[in-house]
Amino acid sequence: MGRKNWFEDFGKLSFAIHKNMRIYLTEGINPAISIPHIYLLGFIKVYGPSIVTDISNFLGITLSGVTSLVNKLVNLKLVNRERSEEDRRIVKISLTEEGERILDIVQGNRMKLFEKCFYNITDEEMSFFFNVQKKVADNLLALNHHV
Repeated sequence: MGRKNWFEDFGKLSFAIHKNMRIYLTEGINPAISIPHIYLLGFIKVYGPSIVTDISNFLGITLSGVTSLVNKLVNLKLVNRERSEEDRRIVKISLTEEGERILDIVQGNRMKLFEKCFYNITDEEMSFFFNVQKKVADNLLALNHHV
């Protein structure tokens, strides 16, 4: 099998994996939210209350795209908008308790999903898989630095 066929298979596999991961990661979340919503919530959990520009840079989407995501999360009461006391022009996005609860569900789903994905994979296979995956990630990061 040549590289072209491998690349085609990789594309198909990547799509199938991401599609199915989305389904499992969002299981039990009602109303449904998208993976970018989950990434946004996760970013705020890690970095604390954040401005739209920082979220935009992390997600790699436009400011208006972030605003659209934030609007839905505000409507679902998963995040709050808070004006800075020092500079009223600055609006920080923070998690609500419900947003934290949703992330807990996602984290539980994530661990169950990974256990199912890797249940019959040996330690040697896991090591090889993660080494190759790291190389792919490194190659992608190198591409980003050349853009």
